[in-house]
Amino acid sequence: MELLRNNKQITNEQGFVDVHQGTLQSTKYPNVWSLGDCASCPTSKTAAAVMSETPVLIHNMKQVMKGEANPQFAQYNGYTSCPLFIGKKKVILAEFKYGGEVDETFPFMQKGPHTMFHYFKTHLFPFAYFKLVPKGLWYGRNGFLKPGHVYI
Repeated sequence: MELLRNNKQITNEQGFVDVHQGTLQSTKYPNVWSLGDCASCPTSKTAAAVMSETPVLIHNMKQVMKGEANPQFAQYNGYTSCPLFIGKKKVILAEFKYGGEVDETFPFMQKGPHTMFHYFKTHLFPFAYFKLVPKGLWYGRNGFLKPGHVYI
């Protein structure tokens, strides 16, 4: 991050790469893109956010690389998730998007703490992040289903 903070050409006052919060494209240079902890998006810097940003960034970069006059950009909605431990094996999965709007993956289970979310946080998420994501086999809240792909 120190390298970015010292490069005022592409960063904002806080030291983040200044990007359009929907497309993740630089507001200063059309060939610069950013996501995750380095991007200026007004959302929590979480692995869940990166998992939601990644397909948007890849889609949008591919659109630009096609060289069409009016590329059809995907939009990142600010989705992020913060698992909150509130007791022994009890976790609330706080999910929201831009503007603090609630965006639950499991609305039938998120009225309060749940033991299943504890297992997600302690077992499923670490396995997915360290074993599946590097192989391109995990798509965050979409699980194994590639975002934007039509499954028949």
